[in-house]
Amino acid sequence: TVGAGAVDTLQILANTKADGSGDDVVVKVKDLTGIQPDAVGDQVWMEVTAEEIRQACTDAGKVPAAVSASVEFAVATDEGVVVYIRYAPRFAQDGLTADLVA
Repeated sequence: TVGAGAVDTLQILANTKADGSGDDVVVKVKDLTGIQPDAVGDQVWMEVTAEEIRQACTDAGKVPAAVSASVEFAVATDEGVVVYIRYAPRFAQDGLTADLVA
């Protein structure tokens, strides 16, 4: 992140419209207040499957058209980088990719 470096939450959202103007469905939330990825090279990962997205939308009575990440910074002027990796994990392994926070 650039700025104060305080990140509060990372969310994966599904939306009922491809342009994001529809209803959001929260698929998964990660609280980052305890780890604060605020140094160069820090990485925070959140992984979801298509099945998790479908289930969250089914539970909410919605049909997903798009999926995105939402990052909530403690300071509105802060900046960060979000990378989407689709189809396969970054590294094939059991379990989820571990966060890397200095």
